[in-house]
Amino acid sequence: MAQPELPVPETMFGTTKIGRVLIAIEAIKEDPDMVYAIMAKMIPIKTIISKEGGLIEYVAISEEFDALKSTEMIPEYVNQIHSDGSVTFVRKTFKRSIPDSVKDEIMRTIMSHKVDMDAFKSFVLQFNAATAEDFETYDESFLEALLIYIARRDKNVSL
Repeated sequence: MAQPELPVPETMFGTTKIGRVLIAIEAIKEDPDMVYAIMAKMIPIKTIISKEGGLIEYVAISEEFDALKSTEMIPEYVNQIHSDGSVTFVRKTFKRSIPDSVKDEIMRTIMSHKVDMDAFKSFVLQFNAATAEDFETYDESFLEALLIYIARRDKNVSL
């Protein structure tokens, strides 16, 4: 099924906990109780039926979904039915988008404070269970760690 580029609606529903969930048409016929359990956890706000793919895509609101920022695309969630009948959703697609302003601020901060990236990485690895991937995503967390590093470095605190 084609994945539409759906921006997060501002707050027309009073929440940004919005996601996309796929349910097989066959599941509705064969196991309606399972579908009821899934539907009880979400409020559909848009439905797209793909007869060719045998799927229904629901754009829905759920307390189980991540709160999204206005710049994020609505992610897809996989529903998981547990042996006790409970339902959880696991985010599958669309990494959080990072505003260009955050990326720009990171670059300005690195340049204006002459940050040695190897020293910064060593600092972060000392205090967190960081991985190489954490240094590839220039997001708000990266910026926060960078600012902490600079503050400690500039106060001559032992790094």
